[in-house]
Amino acid sequence: QPALFIAGTRDPVIAGKRGEVAIEQMAKAVPGVKKVMIDRAGHWIQQERPAEVNAAVLEFLKAQK
Repeated sequence: QPALFIAGTRDPVIAGKRGEVAIEQMAKAVPGVKKVMIDRAGHWIQQERPAEVNAAVLEFLKAQK
């Protein structure tokens, strides 16, 4: 199943060692996951950076043809 993970680099949920490990291990749980990290965005990336999130989603969907 195609999967996309989008997060902000300043998201406190993924900040720190635990978050770093979770991001690294994500590929084991979700093979082939595409990860997009939006620089200087926090937890509510869809509100903070809607254009960047929409662009990432559209790019991901176009690649699924």
